[in-house]
Amino acid sequence: GRVRSAVQRIEVSILQPIRPFPLLSASYDPTGGITYLFEWDNTALTTELEQNLVQLSSVNNMPSQLDSSVLTNGDNALTIPGDQVADGPHELFLTAMDQCGNGQITSLINTSWLTVTGENGINQISWTPYTTEIEELLSYQLVRTDGLGNTETVYTGADLSFADQVDPNAEGGFRLCYQILVNYQIGGRALTAQSNTVCQEQIPGVYIPNVFSPVATQILNREFCPFFARVPTGNYQLDIWDRWGGHVFTSNDPSFCWDGNDSGREAGSGVYLYRLQIDLGGQRLEQVGDVTLIR
Repeated sequence: GRVRSAVQRIEVSILQPIRPFPLLSASYDPTGGITYLFEWDNTALTTELEQNLVQLSSVNNMPSQLDSSVLTNGDNALTIPGDQVADGPHELFLTAMDQCGNGQITSLINTSWLTVTGENGINQISWTPYTTEIEELLSYQLVRTDGLGNTETVYTGADLSFADQVDPNAEGGFRLCYQILVNYQIGGRALTAQSNTVCQEQIPGVYIPNVFSPVATQILNREFCPFFARVPTGNYQLDIWDRWGGHVFTSNDPSFCWDGNDSGREAGSGVYLYRLQIDLGGQRLEQVGDVTLIR
């Protein structure tokens, strides 16, 4: 007799597994957001794609799901809005999973976060190292933009700090903004990443006279007023007291000076105490002293 064997037709669906995909760069934009670039192969059927942004100062991870269906083969750039980004520095990486349960994690990028402090005509700039785990020939370029919009490179190298000696009274020197450009290569490909931008309002030169007289021959000597090489733009307050502690004058306007009167009456000759307070670049500057009024 005949022996029949069972024949079964099986359809096999072969899925392309997800492949490693590198994270190439991460830059801060003017709004404080982060734009990052990565390579993507969309032949794999991806079920999950997640971006992870870690605030390194607090080790706070802020994961969020991404829609992989909008990605194309090759380079893809995505932006994390500024209102979702706390102060840096940050660590960024992506994770992905395909339908077979295969997962991939990109290489990590640690962003370059810049800080600036200023004192006595020197701005001290420092920044955290930018790392991608796969970069080559990394160097930093410190760019400075003045108050008139002029931009120049003031440092290039591998260090993580630079002391910029500035003239706050120079044209455009009243406000200086700094940013780091990170130049590196991955597989022979030249890439550039940007740090955050920090602006520093410079301290103007100030001269405070120690004597004045409302009847002086020189008009400038008839009022008590600080003289600035450049009028400050931040909060301003000048207070004056007599020797008994009585408050005789206050001004919130650099152009409003003390004429030697107290509540509409002439103040007597003598020594008066003053306190000058100015807010500049996020810090309060205070100067105290005395001035002699001569009748």
